[in-house]
Amino acid sequence: MSFIHSQHQSFSGERSNNMHSFTATSEKRSSFKGVILAIVAIICSSCIPPFVNLYKGVSIPVIGAWRHQLSCIYCIPLSWYMLRKLPKIDKRVFTWTTLSEIVLAATFFCIASVMFLMSSRKTLYSHTMTLANSGGIILILVNVIRLIPINRYEIIGTIVVVCGIFALINDSESTKAEGSTNILLGDTFALISMPCYTLAFVFNSRAIQKLPSLVVFHCFSVVQLVLFTTYILIFSGIEMQVLFSRDPIGGLFGWSDPNWILLSTLIIAPICGVLGVGCYVFLLDFFPPHIVNGIFLLEPFVGQLIGTLLGQDGWPTIFTYIGALLVTIGLGFTIMGNAKTKDEEDVPKEILDIELSQSSLL
Repeated sequence: MSFIHSQHQSFSGERSNNMHSFTATSEKRSSFKGVILAIVAIICSSCIPPFVNLYKGVSIPVIGAWRHQLSCIYCIPLSWYMLRKLPKIDKRVFTWTTLSEIVLAATFFCIASVMFLMSSRKTLYSHTMTLANSGGIILILVNVIRLIPINRYEIIGTIVVVCGIFALINDSESTKAEGSTNILLGDTFALISMPCYTLAFVFNSRAIQKLPSLVVFHCFSVVQLVLFTTYILIFSGIEMQVLFSRDPIGGLFGWSDPNWILLSTLIIAPICGVLGVGCYVFLLDFFPPHIVNGIFLLEPFVGQLIGTLLGQDGWPTIFTYIGALLVTIGLGFTIMGNAKTKDEEDVPKEILDIELSQSSLL
């Protein structure tokens, strides 16, 4: 009997060790996937303004409609797979509350993406991305107004970010290699996009808690497609015959024109659509929010390099380098403060259930 018991203990211990080994291996695989996804995310999101601006002569709302059309098409099999893979998902998550969160997120994101792309056509990409990514300080300022305590890292970070923003706006010497340059106007558009991205991220993060991230992104893209199409129908002044055609300038299906089809299907849809925007959502499956925030602090530097190599931007002047560096350091401090508060408090502050910064998911 003791022999059987000892054999059972030995088997149980071996099974426990095997399970521990399997769990450790799974965690390593998951971490490796997360690192690969993070690298892909930072490259793809940084490519959005340079690649989208390859559509010469096409208005920003039409580009938005094209991009979200293709994103919806690309996501259909992936979303179907996710829903099939999770057959026990509670259908009650598709409530009016969840849908309203997705609609609000998409609405604010549409406004932000239009401002972002308008900014990228007037100022350097590093200015656009740096300013658009600075939305975290708005949440901190809101907490100050509401008398919610903030720590010293968040205070220092906010001050440094504001100094960096002033340095960027004062750069009057940098020029774009293509199009007209108006640093102040372009930076203003980017600053307008900042709170819109913040609000979009707030509502999106709530929806992700109830639905698979890929499904949220798909619904998010569908709503944006409807919004862009509605805007074009009402305000563009494009004739219906042209609008519902493959016209390469004003047609809703113009992405399929021979001039654009390769750019649209091979670059814009997968890189600037599914990966460039979706990776913000997908990374939350692998890393906590403050780590995701830290990853995207590299976006302005990578985006500026890509834009300059493509001949769309000139090299920045010293004010841009100083401003971008200050904003990056300041946001780093706010992220540290966010993480520190999470570690110290059992119940996080209201600011902690949303991300402190977000990139130009366009």
